[in-house]
Amino acid sequence: MEVHLDFVIDCKLLRVWIQEWQRADDPPEEISLITRFYPKFAVEQIDRLLGRRAHQYWDRGWLLFCPACLDEGCGGVTADISRADGKVYWSGIGWDDSLTPDTYRIEDAVDFVFDEEDYERVMLEARKWAGAPANAELMSSNERGRLEEEWPPARSENEWLLFYLGGLNVTQIARLCGINDEAVRHSIRQREALDPTISARRLILHDRPRRGEPRKVGRDRDWDRWYAAAFRFIAQHGRFPRQLGGPAEKGMQRWLYRQRLKLGAGELDQRQVRLLDALGEWR
Repeated sequence: MEVHLDFVIDCKLLRVWIQEWQRADDPPEEISLITRFYPKFAVEQIDRLLGRRAHQYWDRGWLLFCPACLDEGCGGVTADISRADGKVYWSGIGWDDSLTPDTYRIEDAVDFVFDEEDYERVMLEARKWAGAPANAELMSSNERGRLEEEWPPARSENEWLLFYLGGLNVTQIARLCGINDEAVRHSIRQREALDPTISARRLILHDRPRRGEPRKVGRDRDWDRWYAAAFRFIAQHGRFPRQLGGPAEKGMQRWLYRQRLKLGAGELDQRQVRLLDALGEWR
């Protein structure tokens, strides 16, 4: 069984805090990377939360990830992490993805303050728990050598790109190829910068054969942010946002109403219409 540790703050799960802030029916499904199933990724997340390793994107600490693929591209819960006067602060908690630096801040989220010594003690205990079994860092050089002889790492960046175009995310590619995920992520980002059509040719949404258009330089990031929020809400609740919901839900309901007006006025491009149609009966 794949067990992931949860963040518990003041005797309450972080996911329950988020549920209450967003006035949602259920907690979000996102999970931490702290699991014995993937000790390497667990250790990397903890080291980032401790400030020992650079954050993945936008200089924000990633707390919770997509449970299906554990990849930042699907979005996750992040926070600004800082230290001062013997304290560790998690502030500005919100939703992010790897495509745009714009954070969808959770309106009613509070900042969490931890005693620095207690914070480090708990994180290091979790690191020891997750990294203990079959951790590559604990293998002897002979054991590592035998593994590499039996199945050497796949270092071809062209192979990584083929995996990516087939729908695998960076974490999955790194695991399959025996390569550090940062190397794969850097390679893919370079390829996408040189060839904007990669995002259009890739199978996305957890390997389902759905294609989008190439990313456009200067596209409406604010629109993308609102769409991502609406997409997450509908996927989580199985319904469209309502006017009678909380502030965040009302905002998404008003945004969708404006999109219907824009559709009638011919102000939406083909990409936006196709993405909105993927939500269901929004018109």
